[in-house]
Formats: sequence, C-alpha cells, structure tokens
Amino acid sequence: MKARVNSMSVVLPAFNEEAVIAQTVIAVYDYVSKIADDFEVIVVNDGSTDMTAVQVRGLQKDLPKLVLLEHAVNRGYGEALRTGFNAALGEWILQMDSDGQFRIESLDAFLPEMANYEMVAGYREKRADARYRALLTWGYMSLLNLLFDLPIRDVGCAFKLFKRRTWQLVEPIIESRDHKIFLVEWISRAKEAGISIKEMPVRHYIRAGGKPTGAKAEVVGAMLKQLFNLKTQNMQKMGWFRWVRRAATTEYTGVLLTIVGVKLVIFVISMVAFAMFNSVPDVQPLGVFLPGIWNRWDTLYWYVNIADNGYSADGNQANGIAFMPLYPLLIRLGGIVIQNNLWSALWIANVLSILGLLMFYRLARYEFGQRTAWWALLALIFFPSAYFFNAAYTEGPFLLFMVSSFYFARRGNWQWAGLFGGLAALTRIVGIILWPALVVEFLLQRRDKRQSWGEIVWLLAIPGGLAVYLLYNMELFGFAFAFMQQLDGYWQKHFAWPWVGLESRWQAIGPFPYSSDSILAGWAELIAGIILIIGSVWSLVKLRLSYTIYLAGLSFMLLSTNVLQSTPRYLLAAFPVFFLMGIMAKFRLLRVVWLPFSISILVLFMTYFVSGGGGTF
Repeated sequence: MKARVNSMSVVLPAFNEEAVIAQTVIAVYDYVSKIADDFEVIVVNDGSTDMTAVQVRGLQKDLPKLVLLEHAVNRGYGEALRTGFNAALGEWILQMDSDGQFRIESLDAFLPEMANYEMVAGYREKRADARYRALLTWGYMSLLNLLFDLPIRDVGCAFKLFKRRTWQLVEPIIESRDHKIFLVEWISRAKEAGISIKEMPVRHYIRAGGKPTGAKAEVVGAMLKQLFNLKTQNMQKMGWFRWVRRAATTEYTGVLLTIVGVKLVIFVISMVAFAMFNSVPDVQPLGVFLPGIWNRWDTLYWYVNIADNGYSADGNQANGIAFMPLYPLLIRLGGIVIQNNLWSALWIANVLSILGLLMFYRLARYEFGQRTAWWALLALIFFPSAYFFNAAYTEGPFLLFMVSSFYFARRGNWQWAGLFGGLAALTRIVGIILWPALVVEFLLQRRDKRQSWGEIVWLLAIPGGLAVYLLYNMELFGFAFAFMQQLDGYWQKHFAWPWVGLESRWQAIGPFPYSSDSILAGWAELIAGIILIIGSVWSLVKLRLSYTIYLAGLSFMLLSTNVLQSTPRYLLAAFPVFFLMGIMAKFRLLRVVWLPFSISILVLFMTYFVSGGGGTF
C-alpha cells in the first residue's frame, strides 16, 4: 500500500515537448490522484514554439486540477522551475521533467521517506543519454563538488520531492532570464540552511521527444561563467579569510588541497635535498633546475626519448618497446603545446596523478565512506614510493585509468569502464588484469539483475588496448611478444614462480649493517612483495571479489619474475591494498606509528632518487 500525502503539487517544466507532454501529464495526473487527498499538476510552458501549450489546454477540459502557466518567451529551465515552485500550493512539491525520461512510478520509493526528510532527491542510477553527455555530467559534478561540496551526487536529476516551506526558506536569490545554475544555487543554499536530504536512485529512460540543449558549447560556457560568479559572490559574502578556512575543511576541496599540497612539498624538498647533496650550477632558472633533477632513469632514457624519437627495431632504442605507448604519445602531444617534452612529461604525470588520487578517494568513499576513504588516501600519498606520483613516470596516469575503470564499473557504467580500462592496458602491460576483475564485477551485478548481457561487450576494450600494442610489436619486430625478448635480453627478466624472485631479494639483503643495495634491492623489494601477498589474501575477507581478483592477478604478474625490480613503485598500482590500510586506520596506534614512519622513508627515498640513486626502485 502506497503512503498517502495530504497535498501535493507536481511541477513539469516544458519547452517544445509536444511529442510527449500529453502522455506525461496523463500518467502523472492519474498517479497523483491516487496518493494525494489534494493535488495539482502544474505545467510551466517556457515559451514553446510548437503545440505544447495547445495540447495542455486540451487536456484541461478533462483534468480539472491541471494548471498551465506560460512564459511569453523562453526564460530557461531554472526560471521555469521558479515559476512553478512559487505557484505551487501543495504541502509537498515534486519536480519532474516532462520529456519522458522519468516515470512518476519512481515516486513509490520516495513516499516512505517523507516522514524523515524534508527533501528526497533522485539520482540517475544509469543515464540513458549519449556517452559524451554522461562524461560531461561526470566532469560537471566533479567540478560542483570542488566548488560547492553539494550534499547530493546528481544535482541535475529532474526528480526531487520536497516540502513547500523548504523551497520558501531557501529560494535561490539570483533571478535571470538565463539562469543555468538554478538547481546548484538552490541545493547549495539548502545545505547551508541545514535542510535534511535523502538520496534515492531513479531509473532514467531514453528521451521520447524533443532535443536536449544542455551540452551545447554556448550553454556550457554560460553555465561555467555563472558557476564561478556564484562562487565569487559566496566568497565575498563570507569574507576571503573565512572562505579560505572553510574551503580547506570542505570535503572535496580539502582532498584536492591535501593532494596538491603534498606534491608541492615534495617538489620543494627535492630541490633542497639535491642542492645539499650534489654540486649545483651557480646560476640556473627554476624552469631548468626543477625538471632537471627529476629527469632520472626511465624518464631520461625511455619515456621522453620515445616521445622524441619514437620506437625503433635497431640498436639500444629497440629496448624501448618494453614501455607501453600511451604515456610517450601523451608526452609528444603535450610537447607540441609546451614545446618541451620533459616539461610535458612532468605536467602530464602530475595533472593525471592529481585526478587519479581524486578518483581513488571517490572510489574509496563510494565503497567505505568518508573516514576510511580519507585514511586510505593518506596511506597512498605518504607511502614510501609515492614520490613517483611527482616523477615523469606512468604511476599517475595508470592510477587514473585503472581507478576510473573500477569506479565506472561499480556504478554500472560499462562503456566508460571499458574505455578507461583500455587506456590502462595501453599504459602498462599489467592493465590487462582489469579485464577478468571487471568481468567478475559484471557477473556480480548481473546476479543482482542490474545489468544486461550486451553491456559486457564494452569490457573488450581492455584486451583491445593490449591487442593494439601487440600488433605494433608485430609490425616493428615481426613478433607480437617482442617486448618480452627485450625484457629478457636487456633487463635479464623472465618468467619465474613468485618464490624465486622473493628468494633472490632475500639473498640480496646481506649482513648487517646494510648497504644501500641491501636496503633498496633487498629489504624494500622483499617487503613490497610480502605486502602484495598479504593484501591479496586479506582482501578475500575485507573487499569485494572483483578487487581481490585484480589484486591477486596484479600480484602474480609483478612477482612472477626471476628478479624483483621496482616492486615498491609498482605497489602503487595495487590500490586495494590502500583500501585495507584505510580500514586498519580505525586503530589509533597504527596511525600514530605508521604515518611518521612512512613519511620519513618517503623523504629519504625521494632524496636518494633525485640525487641519482635508486633507479630500479
């Protein structure tokens, strides 16, 4: 039995919706008449140039509680909502679009929540829009989280149930014929007023008629301008000092500031450390000095070199085929703009690592909540090898691609999960492990009847990314697995069972007091390998099966070699391990002991790296 409402107003903004308006109005009217003692259905015709208004007037003859409000000219979505909300007389108001992309039956799940919340906001469980619009929405919501830290994940979802007095309390101030951020301002003010809000998933359907306009370049541009104007107004109203203090404590802004702050500190310490332990030219500009001290090992010999000269089958350059092509390609493209491939490599690695760390936090928050996500992030950015997120290496890009792939998979958005998985497979060979892990995730969701079989096809983009690389090996060397020959020849690495590589690192430790080789090639490699093994086993108990598949497969690929090299750096790709660390952070003693120790080792190893040591680390 459905919950009943004393009085309700349904507001349907409409602009050129003649194809669906009658069907939507009739369905809404019939539903609301059964659950509300007193009700009205309000259609706000926002200057339509088609037969929308005519059809509504025709329906009014048989539907006495159907109200038509009209704008002489198109004033925009926000002002159409304002007109409808201000005219509504019901105790509760439902905002719903009239384009057929939502069904009034979704209200069934909302009604029981009215007793506990002043607003129940829907979020689209899965968008039924073009893929580019889904990507734009994701970027837009990420921006909103940074600017306003909104309490809901999908502010643009046109399915919200709220008390009329709530609207009257926090009605948006700005009034404009072209108010494109109406919902943002409204929800932002609702948060400031302490309005209790509950989020509920709603099903999103393919548009039955009309054309969307929100993704047009001029609309996006106007929207961004209004967003920043609103943010500036809020900052001025609050006062700059109070705003800075508050921004630092807002969730996503605080996360971003923490990530960027740690990066800046690492860069500063790296320059001081290099100057203390190395001879420095008398006069050198920052733009030359900083990238110079980070131009080490794989950056110097491979990534930038491949971006400069491409791959080759001749001489030492042939060994470059062991490095996957996406990152050098990005460096080359960035170098066209920056006119310096080394700076391009640093910018790309650092910007993508910032995005990757933000996505890592977002995924951890989705799975475990804010507190665990925060400690998981700290465990990652202060891990002893995390300075590689500052270096022109693939750690940052790979983190972004694989975590994004998992995030979209967990949200049931398989096209983007496949795309980012394919990018991961083009960045590192171990990216292929995403394929079985996400297939398992798909099957778990399929078991809950959340997915259709056809969507699993998107995951073929992951082996597809690897296939592109293998085809290039074939083209250049005549052998699809030529990269393995180069690894065996130049780096003397080949397949061996995991215990072989671990035993070799144990043998490399040597007697106390330990040399630098004993610490880096022995202890560091061995401990990193043990962490991978323990994490894989522990994840069976604490994490979702798809994460365990990923972690176990990654660990097997990293450890199945005759000699372990760069394992502490590769461990940064084992992101579920840091979920486990975040879970363990509930024990205060572990936090107090681990963080200072980890930060100290991070600074020590980073100093060694920029000074020219630790190439294999």
